[in-house]
Amino acid sequence: MCKVNFENIVIKSTPAPRRTTSSPNVSHYGDFFEKMKKGHWFVISSDDKNRFNAAGSTYLKGRFSLYRHPTLKNKYVFQLVK
Repeated sequence: MCKVNFENIVIKSTPAPRRTTSSPNVSHYGDFFEKMKKGHWFVISSDDKNRFNAAGSTYLKGRFSLYRHPTLKNKYVFQLVK
């Protein structure tokens, strides 16, 4: 384990530099789902199925349906039902 040399660290009171990357805890699913109304739906790929299922469980709490598209291969339909 490496020891930190606190003698070289200077605490500053000026504003910190702006962040150039997004925060890892910011989710855009909440904003996306807020725009939806009952009956709205969209098609997602099978790669995104688990992500949208988890986000729907978090933000919509059982008000959505996620099922396999009847004609498109490897596609799923996400529908707001309540």
